[in-house]
Amino acid sequence: MRAYWTEGIHIILSSKDKGKKHLVCRLPDWKKPKLLLHIVDEVKKRGTFEEQGFHIEAYPKTSPELIERYDVFLSKERFNALMNNTDDYCMGSFISRSMYDRISFLYCH
Repeated sequence: MRAYWTEGIHIILSSKDKGKKHLVCRLPDWKKPKLLLHIVDEVKKRGTFEEQGFHIEAYPKTSPELIERYDVFLSKERFNALMNNTDDYCMGSFISRSMYDRISFLYCH
């Protein structure tokens, strides 16, 4: 998994990420906050703008320039749909709004 920030967080998954329950990377720009992706049976929390099966939290809960870590929760159902789509080279995608901006997931071989 890798991620970057440009008009929101973009998370790029590869075949190496299949079957994992936790993935970690750093956003390469600015202050390099850590991003943790948790694949869970069910996403129990949901923010105002967030799609079903997705949730994001930031720590500390303060202004964006002070955020050190993002915890992203994705349901197994969403994750498997993303990772098992066979349409073309960049196989699956999922986008949701959140309190922190737009979050997009992309799965490529």
